[in-house]
Amino acid sequence: MPIQSDWKNNYLFNTCFYPQVFSPAECEQLIALQGLTKKSGLAGKPEPLDSVRNSTSTYLPLDDSTRWIHERIYPLVQFLNENYYHFKIELLSPAQVIAYPVGGFYDWHVDLGYDDLSARKLSAVAFLTPRSDYQGGQLKLVSGLRMEEDINQEQGTVVFFPSYMLHKVEPVTAGLRHTLVMWAYGPSFC
Repeated sequence: MPIQSDWKNNYLFNTCFYPQVFSPAECEQLIALQGLTKKSGLAGKPEPLDSVRNSTSTYLPLDDSTRWIHERIYPLVQFLNENYYHFKIELLSPAQVIAYPVGGFYDWHVDLGYDDLSARKLSAVAFLTPRSDYQGGQLKLVSGLRMEEDINQEQGTVVFFPSYMLHKVEPVTAGLRHTLVMWAYGPSFC
């Protein structure tokens, strides 16, 4: 049985990088938005699990003070999706700032989960801390049959990848690493 050519998509395990999406001053502004932080949980689980993840998270409500973040990220999501992924995407989540202290990490996981989290299609990670300010904390992704080893974590860079891709954050060995994460949502995969 031949597969129809319009069914094929060779980008389903690709990562996409946009450098300097946020300026150093904007990265500092985003880090400063950390207010009510709490220990980070796991997708679909209300309680933290220290053996899987060690970080703190701040959810930034979508309001007039944070709308600029969406206005910066959503056009990139739309471009990538229209030209590469071809998912059904209808909205972008509020932003979340995550802090990884020394010893902070997030073991292998995917960003999909139960209930609302099952509608995640694309993940976006913005690196807020200058790379020279921390050691370790490398983002690793499994892309098909190969491991992505060299994720560009320069300050202001945003990496996008399908939310079903297996990934982790290795332990931070010195300094403090901040990222901003968001997810593009849409109807269930069919």
